[in-house]
Amino acid sequence: MNRTLLVLPVLALAACGYTDAGNGTDTLLVTATARFTVGDDSTDVRVQVHKAGVAVDNATTIDVRDGDTGDIFPLTHEGSATYRVSIPGYHRRLALEVQAPNSSGGKADALVAKLEGPSPHVIVNPKAGGLTRGSQGTTLDIEWACNDGVGADQVTIGVDTGFSKVVTSDSGKAAGPAMAALPSGSYQLTVTRTNTTELAGGVTGSAFSISFGVETRFDIF
Repeated sequence: MNRTLLVLPVLALAACGYTDAGNGTDTLLVTATARFTVGDDSTDVRVQVHKAGVAVDNATTIDVRDGDTGDIFPLTHEGSATYRVSIPGYHRRLALEVQAPNSSGGKADALVAKLEGPSPHVIVNPKAGGLTRGSQGTTLDIEWACNDGVGADQVTIGVDTGFSKVVTSDSGKAAGPAMAALPSGSYQLTVTRTNTTELAGGVTGSAFSISFGVETRFDIF
C-alpha cells in the first residue's frame, strides 16, 4: 500500500502492518474520511453510512479508536447518513467501528477496519515568502518532504489559481502550473497526501481514507 518517500524504506515497510481492510456483515456502504490540515490542528472525521441505498441514521456505534493511545472517539449524527467528530491533533492510526440495528430483526449490521495515514510532511518549494521568476523553469517546481519516509497512496496539489493535480507517485516532487499562468503576485499552495483502503466488510464502494494537508502562501516577483 504505502510507498517509500525519499528515505527509510525499512520503516515504510514496517508501518504498513497497521492497516487492515477489516471485516463485517457485507451489508453497509460506508465511506469514512479523516483529514488533518496544519493550522487547523485537528483531525476531522466524517462517516457516511447507507444500506441498500437508504441512509442509516440510527447507528448504535460509530467511532474511531486511536491506534497509538487506545482513546475512543464516538461520532455524532449530523444529518442524513452522516456522522462526524473533530479530534485535536493529527491521529495517524485509526480503527473504525460501525454498528447499526438490522431493520429485519436479524443480526446487527457491522463493519470494522484499521488504517494508517501518511506521515506528516512539509512543503520544501516554493518556500513561504517569495521566489523570483528566473529561479523556476517553465513550470512551478513543487517539492515536499516527510519526516519518517512513509509514503502516501496519492498526493493532491492545488494552487488558488484553479490549478489542481493528483499524482500517485509520492516522490517528493511534482510539476505545478505553468509559470506563464502565474503573473507576479501572491498565491496559496496546498499539498495533501492521502492513504486509502477499501473496506472488506462493506458493500462495493466502501472505503476509508486519512489525509494530511499543508498550506502555504508564496509570492512571485
